[in-house]
Amino acid sequence: MNILFLTHVYPYPPDSGGLIFTYNAIKHEYDQGHNVTIITLHKTEIKTPLDQIADVKIVCKNTRNRIFRMFLNMFSRMPYNSSKYKSKLVKTVIKEVLETKNIDVVYIDHLHMAVYGKYIRELMPSIPLILREQNVETTIMQRFYQNQTNPVVKLYAYIQFLKLNAYESKVVEDFDKCFMLTDNDSERIKKMNHRVKNVTIPAGVDIEKYVPKQTLEEEGSILFLGTLNWLPNADGLKWFIDHILDRVKEEIPDIKFYIVGKDPIEQVKRLHNGKNIIVTGYVDDERDYIAKCSVFIVPLRIGGGMRIKILNAMSMAKCIVSTSIGAEGIDIQNRKDIFISDDPGSFATDIIFLMKNKETRETISRNAREKVLTQYSWDAIFKIADSERSKLLEI
Repeated sequence: MNILFLTHVYPYPPDSGGLIFTYNAIKHEYDQGHNVTIITLHKTEIKTPLDQIADVKIVCKNTRNRIFRMFLNMFSRMPYNSSKYKSKLVKTVIKEVLETKNIDVVYIDHLHMAVYGKYIRELMPSIPLILREQNVETTIMQRFYQNQTNPVVKLYAYIQFLKLNAYESKVVEDFDKCFMLTDNDSERIKKMNHRVKNVTIPAGVDIEKYVPKQTLEEEGSILFLGTLNWLPNADGLKWFIDHILDRVKEEIPDIKFYIVGKDPIEQVKRLHNGKNIIVTGYVDDERDYIAKCSVFIVPLRIGGGMRIKILNAMSMAKCIVSTSIGAEGIDIQNRKDIFISDDPGSFATDIIFLMKNKETRETISRNAREKVLTQYSWDAIFKIADSERSKLLEI
């Protein structure tokens, strides 16, 4: 089978939630013996191990947010987070691939690239089109504007929310199937447009890569892990620093707080003191830091989809404290597989309790690992995805 993937971010290395999902989907197709072509955006041409499993076609485009373009977007009906990925060159490459490679199915990864769905449909009406929605973007923007106190930011975010709601509701109709990460997102997208053909395909875990390493655990250590240029991560970390961290330090003065992830903002960099707050920036392998922590935190207040980092930490038998939004979409029980708290006081209390009760931490950790082994291996997940694709190819 010949398969085409469109991605808005170069899917290597698989070092963040979205990239982990995309890369593993591509690798799965390669392992099944299929021919994979990827059309992706990146600021420069690069060569990586991804070239060994797919024919990668890079369109050079800088997609970083720009204030001037964000302002100009005020006069456009399309939301900024979709308009900035439009490119005539991408259309040219799509046309070339479709005309020369006998493509059997097209996967468009994330709403950002959904703008090309209608174009592909016009070129090749019979090719099955699948949209992988890693979040309902409308929900992320709604939660973002609702949590803002700056009136200018709140107004801009509200306008973007209205645009996203109108755009996302409509564009999902261009696809034969929409793969949603969680049942919550499936319900949301169905409410936005009852005509959408959607199914829940959750994320998974490489259970052989993410294994427990309890001997490396450092007592009294907390880990925040995430790409810090992603809005929900940046917002959640700021909330934790402003409202929770000092409460924990009052009870446990000698804690170590590790902040691991690329693109930390200046406010975060200034927290680094090399003693009890360590800001690493990007790391090649996050597993050593996951293994090191006593408590893994996910203090998200906005977002959608599913946090693969939670599944990875569970697979490594880590005790996690998360908000309900952070843990959304994962089949887990509060205080059995994970601790869930939504206000600063209880979030801090949970961390303190777990720090002081190693036996409870170990029980929760064992439950977390068992949950992943039974429900969230990649093999189990891709069996569902392959079955859904087969239905489309039979039509």
